[in-house]
Amino acid sequence: MIIQTETKDNSMVEIKLKESAVMPHRDAVLHRVDGVDTLEGISLRGTNLRAAFLEKQLLQSADLTGADLADADMAGADLSGADLSNANLAGADLTGANLSGAILNRANLGRANLTGANLTGATLELANLELTCLDNAILHGADLRLVKDFGMQVEGASYDAKTHWPTSFDAQENGAVLAGQEKHADDERPWWRFW
Repeated sequence: MIIQTETKDNSMVEIKLKESAVMPHRDAVLHRVDGVDTLEGISLRGTNLRAAFLEKQLLQSADLTGADLADADMAGADLSGADLSNANLAGADLTGANLSGAILNRANLGRANLTGANLTGATLELANLELTCLDNAILHGADLRLVKDFGMQVEGASYDAKTHWPTSFDAQENGAVLAGQEKHADDERPWWRFW
């Protein structure tokens, strides 16, 4: 089944859905988006996108409130400014995704892979980050104060003075690096090798 929906700029896009899917939104199952350059500003509120293939998809400012994106492949996707409030992203692959300015309040990111993701300025109020991998992520200005952080991994993640961490979480002890204090390969060389 192919549905048509409008994006933020009022252009029409076609999305291929599993035949049993019914729109609007509830129980729709998106498996892959082909032949579409961008889904910027699209509204897929409450849509079942479980295990969807959205690698490198342009979803800036998309409304994915309450969407089920569990186990979705969203590696390299651009979700900057997207609203993912109450979305289920459990087990999703968001490696290298751009989530700058995204709203992830009450989102379930348990077991999600956000290695190298950009979460600059993202808000994650009451989000579930249990066993979530944020290794080498960019967390500048991200608000993580009220997240469930049990087992959250932040090895090599970059943060700044505007990043808000959970009260009981020690970012540096868990391997996160304050911006400007990153180690570079040159730092490991003996002084005589600089000549």
